[in-house]
Amino acid sequence: NAAGIAAAKARRLLDSGEDLSRLGVEEWGRLMEWNNAARVAAARERALSFDGERELARVEAMGARVLAGDELPGLLRSIIDPPAALYVLGELEERHAVAIVGSRGPTPYGQRMARRLAGDVAGAGLVVVSGLARGIDALAHQAALDAVGTTWAVMGSGLARVYPAEHADLARRLVAAGGALLSELPLDIGFCRADDHIG
Repeated sequence: NAAGIAAAKARRLLDSGEDLSRLGVEEWGRLMEWNNAARVAAARERALSFDGERELARVEAMGARVLAGDELPGLLRSIIDPPAALYVLGELEERHAVAIVGSRGPTPYGQRMARRLAGDVAGAGLVVVSGLARGIDALAHQAALDAVGTTWAVMGSGLARVYPAEHADLARRLVAAGGALLSELPLDIGFCRADDHIG
């Protein structure tokens, strides 16, 4: 997952039996089933230049950890395409959770309902899970914190690149309150569209 490539596509590359450093952009595109040459070239370059030892040292220095294989939470292990690795900063334990996500530009009614729902969920002892995005996601995280609850942020970027940047303080507060930041992307990968790293 060094290049922000979805786990299934990364496995397809590794299982190809090919020396990936000798394959060109066209062969990588065929194996990944991507037809955008610029996108394939960028992913190829990131993957081939990835320094795993340096990455793990940085993860440890920031107080985070990387889970893989049997270390992944049980429900995550059971999905069809579990991540190759999950970067975790904060506390991640097997608990009941409710995901609350929505518009980046919610109506006033949507804002009230997100706050109310997230506050009620957190108040009941469940974890509020969202994406740290603007709008409903941020409101859900904040409402969980206001209810003295736990919240996890599933990020569309690496842990070292909180997106949007204005949510860096919210990210710090949710970790300090016993929550967690989660990402399947390497530390320095900036925000990716869902189809860039999930598909």
